[in-house]
Amino acid sequence: MNWFKSKMPIFDFDPTRTLTIFDEFANNLLEKTANGKGTAEEHEANIRQLLNFFPVIGEDEDGKMVELDAKQVMSIPRHLKSQEVVKRGFMSNFLFTNISRIFSAPTEVRNILDGLVTAKEERVSEARTQLRVQKTLLLMIKAKLRFLRNV
Repeated sequence: MNWFKSKMPIFDFDPTRTLTIFDEFANNLLEKTANGKGTAEEHEANIRQLLNFFPVIGEDEDGKMVELDAKQVMSIPRHLKSQEVVKRGFMSNFLFTNISRIFSAPTEVRNILDGLVTAKEERVSEARTQLRVQKTLLLMIKAKLRFLRNV
């Protein structure tokens, strides 16, 4: 007697990792969209096609389990990463993940970067520094809220 399972759920409790792997898998199957090449529309189409074979289930705002669409697979990791960056006061490795790409930037971009003047550090009191940090974080949070309203 042969036993075959018709469905095999896979659980992962890190949605950022799971959805990023799913996106990369869908898009690295084709040379024209591999390694970040291609347009957002092409990436979305590839994810949509893969979702037909491997549906992704996630929790919505009400705590219900729902199938995610291609736009959600693409946007949820960015949203979660941006929340993490803000939560950590912009001291997150997510900001530096692709820093190596700057070294392969076009000559024009490298010339601009090479021409930037190095800022001199000024000595300020700790209280003044704290105030600056708080003001900067407040501005960043306001910008994030404006961004989220438009998403």
